[in-house]
Amino acid sequence: MGQTVSQLTQYDIEELQFACSNAFTQAEISSLYARFCKLDRNQKGFLSADDLLKLPELALTNLSTRISRVFENCNFKEFLCLLAPLSQRSTASDRLKFFFEVYDVDGDGRVCARDLYIILHEMTGDNLTVGQTERIIEAALADAGVGADGSLGLDDFARIFDGHDLGLEPLRPPPLY
Repeated sequence: MGQTVSQLTQYDIEELQFACSNAFTQAEISSLYARFCKLDRNQKGFLSADDLLKLPELALTNLSTRISRVFENCNFKEFLCLLAPLSQRSTASDRLKFFFEVYDVDGDGRVCARDLYIILHEMTGDNLTVGQTERIIEAALADAGVGADGSLGLDDFARIFDGHDLGLEPLRPPPLY
């Protein structure tokens, strides 16, 4: 399971199940591994952003570039652990934390105005002016009751999205053939 593509052993599968807190069954891990290998056409043992953007599920979202950066250059174990919050066994809290990590562009554990600007620009492209984007962000942060530092922690983020559909449905791995 190193840098080249191989078959997963029973031991590998069990180790992967443990690593991702049993978010996937053994059959799902095998299915996801087959898909990972198809995406990794050059058999590098990891996925590039270009590889990830070939996923139809990812290509359909406005945040495809950001999500591909979160997953970029990960091996199968990392890929599986990153997908775990989207598994059928994950909780809404797991999915919320994943969503928060996508929005935390700089990875500092807070979502600040700069993070929101980058995300909003990726979602809307050039359809909004800089001024419009800044006004939307200011209003969103004001409505959210941001922390003293002007940013949102995970708890603040959870409060905002409490009871709202995040649009992150649990992942259903394709069947094995």
